[in-house]
Amino acid sequence: MTMGKNKICFFMPSYSVGGCQFLFARVAKYLSQNCNFEIFYIDYKDGFVKNLLNNSIVKFVQYKEQMKSINIDDNCTIVTPVSLAFKLPKFKGKNIKILFWNLHPENINWMRQGANLNFFQVTRFLKVLNEKNGLINQDIATFATAKKYYKNSKENYTSLFMEKVKYKIRENLIKDRELNIAWLGRLDNDKIWSLINLMDNLKNIKTDKIINLHIIGEGNAKNKIKAEDYSSNFNIKFLGTIVNEKLQNYLSNNIDILFGMGMSLIEAQRLAIPAVLTFLSCDKFTNNKFAFSNNLKNYLVGCDLNFKKFDIEAESLEIILDKFMNNIEFYSRSSINHFEEEFNITKQMNLFKTNFNKCNFTQESLLYFKKLFYKENKKNIFDFIDKKINPTVKFFKRLSRDKNYKFLIFASSYSYFGNLKQRPEHLFECFIKDGYKILWAENAIKRVVEVSNDIYLYPMQDTSALILNKFVKNKIVMSISTHLTCNGIEKSLLQASRMGIPVVFEHLDDIALLNNKKMQKILTKRLKSIANENKIIISATSDKLYEQAVCMRKGNDNIIIAKNAVDFEYFQNLEQNNKNLNPKFEEFICNGRPIIGYYGVISGNWFDFDLLEYSIIQNPKLQFVLIGIHNQSEINRFMKYNNFLCLDKMPLDELKYYSRNFSVAIIPFKINDISKATSPVKLFEYMAQGLPIVTTALPECKLYKSCNIAETKEEFSKLLNSAVQLKEDKNYQTILIQEAKANTWNKIYNIIKNSIENI
Repeated sequence: MTMGKNKICFFMPSYSVGGCQFLFARVAKYLSQNCNFEIFYIDYKDGFVKNLLNNSIVKFVQYKEQMKSINIDDNCTIVTPVSLAFKLPKFKGKNIKILFWNLHPENINWMRQGANLNFFQVTRFLKVLNEKNGLINQDIATFATAKKYYKNSKENYTSLFMEKVKYKIRENLIKDRELNIAWLGRLDNDKIWSLINLMDNLKNIKTDKIINLHIIGEGNAKNKIKAEDYSSNFNIKFLGTIVNEKLQNYLSNNIDILFGMGMSLIEAQRLAIPAVLTFLSCDKFTNNKFAFSNNLKNYLVGCDLNFKKFDIEAESLEIILDKFMNNIEFYSRSSINHFEEEFNITKQMNLFKTNFNKCNFTQESLLYFKKLFYKENKKNIFDFIDKKINPTVKFFKRLSRDKNYKFLIFASSYSYFGNLKQRPEHLFECFIKDGYKILWAENAIKRVVEVSNDIYLYPMQDTSALILNKFVKNKIVMSISTHLTCNGIEKSLLQASRMGIPVVFEHLDDIALLNNKKMQKILTKRLKSIANENKIIISATSDKLYEQAVCMRKGNDNIIIAKNAVDFEYFQNLEQNNKNLNPKFEEFICNGRPIIGYYGVISGNWFDFDLLEYSIIQNPKLQFVLIGIHNQSEINRFMKYNNFLCLDKMPLDELKYYSRNFSVAIIPFKINDISKATSPVKLFEYMAQGLPIVTTALPECKLYKSCNIAETKEEFSKLLNSAVQLKEDKNYQTILIQEAKANTWNKIYNIIKNSIENI
């Protein structure tokens, strides 16, 4: 060992490619080659940084998942993300210090969740970190998170950096007739919604340019991107992971402007490519706000939707792109200037060395906190590496014991999509108001993720263990009859019921009508097994489905009708907001002719396209708008009609500003076995919005006075014109509101709740 050298050991074992991994690798390389530092790096045998660097630059220490301790040189400082603070193994060496790097606005929250700490425990920990200079922040956003827990947190920074490379100031687009936009970043849950929001806004851009979106990156949330929803608006190129010189060359030769956050922005700026910040969210959101990175202050490279507190000049995508295309050279020069002022390697490494020299937070201090919090929380601090106990069960066992939560375990292959609002989401809002935490099975994840204060996603494979573990208390289980979920789920549901755990089995659709015969057979067998256990509550959403369940159970014990409903208050008092609507829809509004609207899934299995076409032809002065998932080949037959428009699906928070402009709302379904078992959620949402309703003769719709029922296509067409007048009919409006209030989700929840209490 060379005497006199400072020793640093980076701890972030990872197989993933991300900004943090690149940052640690660059810091390690720079300090090893340019400063008086001896560098160690703890990584997996085939970890990303291990493969990126070589042993001549740093000395690698191999890490394995179950390691509780690691031998390390004396007088060494561990550098690690603060999110891993309570997951660190014990380092065997004398005078070991630890310097935590706050690298993401959610790092401290992730630390709190992973270690199951309460707010005050985090506050105490951060207080000592600040006193002993053991925490550095990446930027103003990460500092703000630290300050939320400990108001006296020090505003000390070491931010991102990159080495200088050759660049060329841009004066024009790379190709005159094209606009080439890049997204660069991980396609994981903490970033994917920012990309999807960008894509949703990009659909509405009016330009004579061909737009190409180059998506660079990989991640386990990639499947949330539905490329077909955007194919008619712009081209998408999925490029996977590109790094180092290949990435530089690709960006330089193919990209006009880049969107992203974190290291991605710096990657573009050093190439004089204009970079734009997209705002961070772990849930789906709709927000037409972006910001040029050259205007950001205090090293900011990423923050959530509360961006106003960071003094950011946020603008719509239209304005961003318009400014850029009208002054490409200005934004190109601004990008490289911002990089050289804020993120040059000399400045940031000087900040790092200053923070390194000040650090006096020792491993003993961390072990003290672990021991202290262990006593307070009555838990083993090294449980996270104990493979003998299912980590999902362990996580919720702690919450059940320490916080006495009530849990609803949602065992279904229905995926979580943030702000999507269908039956499960509406019911869960009611459960949450009643004090429950939702534990949601999800195939796409490998560990528990808290996606909101009240919703946790957990790995689907852990469902049976979670349901049947006796130490996870105060729980209810819910599943869905037409969702495959996981093999053998009925055995767990039956056993849970026999253990006295309430089980609600939602019967939402007629299984006999599924096209997949193999799945149909499995689900029918499952429903029969459930029906044989009288204590399991079967919740049917229509009269027909109720009759099916009664027939299978040979009686109506614990079989309830809990139809679909509406959150009435949600649709009341909507502010006037016709901004950012689809331009074609805006034209429909402006010409003043009545709009006949429908939203929901548009499928030939139940949607009567012949009836719709007849109505369009017979009523040229009416405008017909469909909004929802659709097959373009089925819609093409209507494109020749000037009074027809079809839009893609959209979140309810956006959709309501379209539907409020409907003159009449329709449900033009075929009368077949599928529709006879249907209780349309949209029916009650139409009511709550005060929209006159015209439907075909669906059994469920016949139950409501507000529905104008048509037995034939001729009658349907005629009813549309008379229904237009009902929007101003006070008596009819009274009926709509009365029926909406009689069918709220709170009332449906109370039906389910009462059945649970009476088991």
